[in-house]
Amino acid sequence: MRTQIRNHKEMKVTIKCIISCIFLHNLQADLKDLWNDLYEEYVPY
Repeated sequence: MRTQIRNHKEMKVTIKCIISCIFLHNLQADLKDLWNDLYEEYVPY
C-alpha cells in the first residue's frame, strides 16, 4: 500500500488497514484447505 501519512488521523487509518490485512492473512492461513470445503457447502438463497 502506498500512502502518505500527513496527520494523526491518516496514521490511525493506515494502521487499522494493516492490522485488518494481517488478521485476514492469519485467518486464511489457519483455515488452509478447509476454506474450499466451507465455500462449497455454502448455498445462497
